[in-house]
Amino acid sequence: MKTLNNRSVLGEYQPSRVVAGKKVPEGEVIFNYYPQIISQSEWDAARAEMARKAPKGMYRGGSRTSNVADNLFTGLIYDKTTEPERSMNFQRKSKARCSWLISAWDKEHKGNRMRCDKFETAFLVFLTELDWKSVAGSTESDECKAAQFRLNQVLGELDKTNRRIAAKTAAMDGDLDVPTLQVLAGQVAKDEAKATELFAEKDALSTSLEVARTKCEALYTPETLLALIQSRTPETNDVRLRLRNEIRRRVEKIGINFSKTGSTTATIVFVNGARKAVIFKGDSITLAYQHDYVRPEIVPAA
Repeated sequence: MKTLNNRSVLGEYQPSRVVAGKKVPEGEVIFNYYPQIISQSEWDAARAEMARKAPKGMYRGGSRTSNVADNLFTGLIYDKTTEPERSMNFQRKSKARCSWLISAWDKEHKGNRMRCDKFETAFLVFLTELDWKSVAGSTESDECKAAQFRLNQVLGELDKTNRRIAAKTAAMDGDLDVPTLQVLAGQVAKDEAKATELFAEKDALSTSLEVARTKCEALYTPETLLALIQSRTPETNDVRLRLRNEIRRRVEKIGINFSKTGSTTATIVFVNGARKAVIFKGDSITLAYQHDYVRPEIVPAA
């Protein structure tokens, strides 16, 4: 946590002095003082994740004093065995040297659990083997669809409004009496006001659509994610933080269904709404594509 609170990773140096046993800033920040080891976007993403995980000053998803990104699935993974679905929390068993994802207990349902370390290994294999172009091109996000649908409506209304304005303006050039001209002028003014509103909505929708599509662009460029998966040895906190951020840029949600037979089905929902099913059992994972379940692949998990 101290590392992520220190802007020296961005190359900055803040001169300071000790007052009453505490460091206080003194003078202006010196930029490019240290070698910059992470980008501004990575810093912002890490800080946003910290704020999300500790909204009330309480650190969740691992030990509160840990500066290691123990859980790559914080805020992403849910137990869907019962309704309503329940978030799955990270827990490390130090004596057993293994970690678990455990769903919340309630009065009616016993909390389910699965080995986080094994699921993580299998899940990263899944991401490595995934056909990202197929996922990216399979569908648009609900956000994109809604924005595009409304944009088409606005464009249609705008076209009709502009044609009415053109027709009434042309009619006003004819030999008309004053009352008729006044009526047409009033109608044109009303349509022009509506056209102004529609233009503003069109621009706003176009911006929203661009933002939504930009959000899905990460699916077309998995290179950074795959490189981080490959660079996990030796594994460091910095690599895990970046890896968790890259996963969140592409995966919206992971829903887990536990069965009495011991197998676990995970449905991965990507940011564009595409879904893939994964069957996890023991030390293996079956990549069971939701719409192509005929020939699943079996991948050993560590």
